[in-house]
Amino acid sequence: HCDSWTGSCPQRLVRCPSNLVGWRILLLPDYQTEGVVIRYQRERELVGSQNKNDFYNVDKLYIKFPSKTVWVDYWSNEFVLVEKGDKSKDSPLVHEDEDDDDKLFCCSWILCSSINDHINNSCINRSVFLKGKADKKYGNVLTDNVSFAGHKVAFKDVKKAADLLSDFDGYIQDVENPIHGYCDFCGSEIPVLDLEMHKKNSCIYALVRCPYGCGIQTQRNVLKEHLEDFCPKRPVQCPRNCGDKDVWAEELEDHIAMKCCLRPVECPLGCGDLTLNFST
Repeated sequence: HCDSWTGSCPQRLVRCPSNLVGWRILLLPDYQTEGVVIRYQRERELVGSQNKNDFYNVDKLYIKFPSKTVWVDYWSNEFVLVEKGDKSKDSPLVHEDEDDDDKLFCCSWILCSSINDHINNSCINRSVFLKGKADKKYGNVLTDNVSFAGHKVAFKDVKKAADLLSDFDGYIQDVENPIHGYCDFCGSEIPVLDLEMHKKNSCIYALVRCPYGCGIQTQRNVLKEHLEDFCPKRPVQCPRNCGDKDVWAEELEDHIAMKCCLRPVECPLGCGDLTLNFST
């Protein structure tokens, strides 16, 4: 009579059915069929009679079993809770909160006579509609003309939605009324949101490193001159046109004297021929 799951006393303590989402359960009476509660939903079902039609609330759990997935009436079936969470690899449940396993039930024990009021008005998993605000004005920027307003979410997620709206409102504020700063190199006044990109890509006085790897930092506006005329690591062509394309400017002198395949050599037999080179 007083049992939380199978009793009939209206003053017994029961659990909110929405709290069973994520639990592995065993259905009675055979204890053999184990499943995972994927979703909870309250439905209004029509009961017809000769005199009138009445609606009553039905709390249903959507349970994934090994061979099927079905809706089960919460109050008309007996089951045993096994464990919070589904450990199987192919489970659709994903718990991102590290403390989720410790929060076994979101709601405290509830009087059975008060369960309807709890589900409709105070359960943190109840569905509520977002009111929206700045999302109406800037909806086309965020979600292609789709507003947050009127969307239905769980009450526990309202704060997340509100934080998202707050962050987005802050972003819009920065775009429309940007805070300005000053470039350290050229002194130009630049919106703070664009300041780093200005330094990195467009400021002609910003210091940049030589892409050839010589280690020198130079202003962006003289980098081209450095690469073409002064960088010791710039690739140069051998004046003898030997075909070696991997010669650095700082190595050219040593290349001409010691490594070029067309450098002149004396005849080892001492004939005095001055037209010979290393390749012949």
